[in-house]
Amino acid sequence: MTQPTPQFVTRRGTQLLLDNQPFVVSGANYWQAMNLGMPSGPSSDRARVLRDLADLSSRGINMIRILAASEASQFGKQPDR
Repeated sequence: MTQPTPQFVTRRGTQLLLDNQPFVVSGANYWQAMNLGMPSGPSSDRARVLRDLADLSSRGINMIRILAASEASQFGKQPDR
């Protein structure tokens, strides 16, 4: 199997480029990916993450932001937090 060539966004002055062509960011927040992407647990659903990412891509989203932090709880251990 041939591996795809990595692509990197670069800049020229204030312009973003991908493959030397203007690159316009169309982004979305995807906070639930942190919990859905866990290897196990009550909120784990990696198949959903893949479906969601495919759906976002089909709608023109080319950049996502995922919350990747956890909060402490005064109520004891919470595996999804």
